Amino acid sequence: MRGQTRAKRLTAAVVAMLLGACTARMPADVELVSVQAVERQDQAAWAVPAAATERAPQRLLRVDFASRVNLVRFVAVNGYSLGVETGFCDGANTAEPLAVSGILWQGRPLVPGGPDPIRREGAAGDGLLAYSFFLDAVRAASRPADLCFSIAGGNAARGYRSNTVTIPRADIVIALVK
Repeated sequence: MRGQTRAKRLTAAVVAMLLGACTARMPADVELVSVQAVERQDQAAWAVPAAATERAPQRLLRVDFASRVNLVRFVAVNGYSLGVETGFCDGANTAEPLAVSGILWQGRPLVPGGPDPIRREGAAGDGLLAYSFFLDAVRAASRPADLCFSIAGGNAARGYRSNTVTIPRADIVIALVK
C-alpha cells in the first residue's frame, strides 16, 4: 500500500512537471495592438487570398497583435500547425469563419515548415514581435459583441492554444467608421 502511494506521488509529480513544461512554451502573452479597416484590393494578393466563391469580402479588418514568441520557431520545434481561431466572445458562432487569412509577420504569411523570416532577419530578440491577420469586416460587425481570438494549432498527438485576446466591439466600430 505504501509503495503504491509513493508511486502515485512520483507519477503525479512527473505529469505535473511535463504539463508545466508544455504550458510554459505555449504563447501565453498574445496581446492586441490595433484594429483597422482596409480594402482587399489594397492588400498583397498572397496575404489575403481570394475565397473560392465570388462573395469574397472586399472590406476587411486588419488585426495587429504582439507576442514575445517567434511563432514560426514555436510550431517548427513542436511539429505543430499554425492558425488563428476567431469568434464572438459571447459564444455565438457564425456559419463561416471570421478570419480570412493566416498569420502574417511584416505582411508575409507564416508557413509552418517553411523558412523562418523572423530568425533570418534577426528580429527574434527578447522584444515583442508584431503579427497580423485579417477578418471579414461584415461578419465581424454582424453582432453587437466583442470578438475573441487565440493562436492555435497542433498535430495528431496534441494541440496548443494561446491566451484568449478580446477585440472590443468599440474598436471594431471605430475602425469601420474611419
